Amino acid sequence: YHGNDKEFSYSLRINKGNWHIGGGYRKTYIDGEDKSTPPKDLLIDFDGYREGSAWNIGLGFEFGPLQSSLSYFESFSDNTDNQNKIVAFSNQYQFNKHIDIYIATAYTEYDNIYEDKSGYTIVSGIGVNF
Repeated sequence: YHGNDKEFSYSLRINKGNWHIGGGYRKTYIDGEDKSTPPKDLLIDFDGYREGSAWNIGLGFEFGPLQSSLSYFESFSDNTDNQNKIVAFSNQYQFNKHIDIYIATAYTEYDNIYEDKSGYTIVSGIGVNF
């Protein structure tokens, strides 16, 4: 029922030797008014980030078959108390041209109108390249 949302974003990555640094920014906003009322069964904060911003920055390196990066992400709403913060450290190791292994760890903080949560996560996987 929305036909008036706008957004803009930009990002930049700079490489020097085996190192890279990058970041980005995204802004979403409403241009005008909503076309209709949201359905009654939606939660009060169903689009709590509809008008808001997000940004990230990261630093990484590649050394032979190993790639690692450290990044920070933050998003927040203009009209609610919703906010997210994520610090992540990720790694990739390429065994050969067909198999990669991945592992990432992150600390997260999620704040919204109902509750605030934080915690750690570990994600791993295997990539197959054709």
